[in-house]
Amino acid sequence: TFKILERNVDQNNLKGVELVNAAVGSKEGNIDFYINTGDNWSWGDTIYKSWLTKSGIKKIGVREVKLSGYLKNVVDLLKINIEGTETLVFKEIESKLKNVREIHLHYHGGSALGNNSLNIITNILERNSFSYTVNRLLRFGIQKSVDISNFDNRTPSILFIHAVKQTNG
Repeated sequence: TFKILERNVDQNNLKGVELVNAAVGSKEGNIDFYINTGDNWSWGDTIYKSWLTKSGIKKIGVREVKLSGYLKNVVDLLKINIEGTETLVFKEIESKLKNVREIHLHYHGGSALGNNSLNIITNILERNSFSYTVNRLLRFGIQKSVDISNFDNRTPSILFIHAVKQTNG
């Protein structure tokens, strides 16, 4: 996964980018991480072994860091795609959301993902003065708005949340 990130940064000639070879989580330390060895993609690599159904799963130990440590200054755009640990990380970074202007979040729902909760995440966004939209990706890149009042966290789903900090004035 990290090699793919390094290649992406290099191929796009990105400058001033700090790459961190770690998983973001709710604490500092080490964590078990499960990767799909059946293909060359990193889609779905996660801390939740039960989420992976393909053959060729490998457990590795990785360094876990708190995302809040990287949010000390103003952040124009925070993009999060962390395969089911969104609620853990949002709880951990809530006090630092005052520094974030815009968020693009891939939310992964389903009973195999522990305590991931769309309701908790949207409550955190509201408490921190973000307006947001929640969409589901359909075929051919078309997105459809999701009624979160009827959303069932147990149903496997990937949702896209776009949140923007509301300013006074």
